[in-house]
Amino acid sequence: MLHGGAIMSLAGAAAGALHRGRTTIVVETDVRDSDDRLLARVAQTQAVLAT
Repeated sequence: MLHGGAIMSLAGAAAGALHRGRTTIVVETDVRDSDDRLLARVAQTQAVLAT
C-alpha cells in the first residue's frame, strides 16, 4: 500500500527483461497504482552466476 496524503491505494508491478546476455541480465520494472498511473520505473542489472 502506498500513502499519498490521505489517500491509500494498492499498487502492482510488472517486470520484463530488456537484455539477456551471457554474463548479465537487465530487467525493467514498472510500478502502477490502481488507476494504472505510473508510480515508479526501475531498471536493474544483475550478474548471471551460473547457466
